[in-house]
Amino acid sequence: MLFKNISEAEEYFNKNLLSSDDVDAEEVRFQMWVEHQTIDDQSIFREPTSETQTRSLLKTVTWRIIGTLITWYVIYYYTQSFGGSIKTTLVAAFWSMLAYYLHERYWNSIKWGKLN
Repeated sequence: MLFKNISEAEEYFNKNLLSSDDVDAEEVRFQMWVEHQTIDDQSIFREPTSETQTRSLLKTVTWRIIGTLITWYVIYYYTQSFGGSIKTTLVAAFWSMLAYYLHERYWNSIKWGKLN
């Protein structure tokens, strides 16, 4: 669980952990962790903003599957040629996937607009 700020974490702790009769070891470790954080260190409460190359690649593939199906359907609808629509769609899918992946990785390297 990530919190936006220390106040939110303390509120959660006070509400959910201190009022409980059976506080387990994980909750105690969480309490100790929150108490040792400084107010200036807000980055610990933020969602991660970068992603791995594997995540970018998986997003590329899943998005391309959706785009490829749509592309194939549109080409087939207008040409009524199954073989021609498949060939055109596969070529377009390859180049689109490559372009999207490179675009994703480039934008992931830019710090502008990220929270941390």
